[in-house]
Amino acid sequence: MTERALTESQHGFAELPGLHVLTDALVVRQLQPWYANLARRQVKSPRIYIRDSGPLHLLLSRAPFELNVALTDSGQRVMVQVGAATAVPRVGAHSARAAATLRIARADLDRLLLGKTSLEGLLDGDAMRIEGDAGSVRAWLGALDRPAHWFNVVVP
Repeated sequence: MTERALTESQHGFAELPGLHVLTDALVVRQLQPWYANLARRQVKSPRIYIRDSGPLHLLLSRAPFELNVALTDSGQRVMVQVGAATAVPRVGAHSARAAATLRIARADLDRLLLGKTSLEGLLDGDAMRIEGDAGSVRAWLGALDRPAHWFNVVVP
């Protein structure tokens, strides 16, 4: 389960309607500011951690989009349809209306998805090219879950 931090200064919402309902349902976690000075603590707004990528995309007003991934070493193409809470890969497909095309070797894509390297590191090293909206690639990667390495697949 991932958590994404949102703050009022970044996104312009101090009081979302129904925020307490989402907090009670464990979809959202609020982290209250902590300062020794009580006056400063009351002025600062809490951080809001969203534990599910679906509401995150809804709050960030990110419309569903498509990405093309071209694997440079094998020539394989994959189109990823990114929705509010889904990412559906379509092997062999290509979209003319994709927000971006990601050109990368399969080994580098695996390292990126596993968190072994960063997007900026691959872009700086010329191991990857993004054609189109780089923000959509960042949004897709930011919405992916980062499970622990030894997570339980089946819990008895």
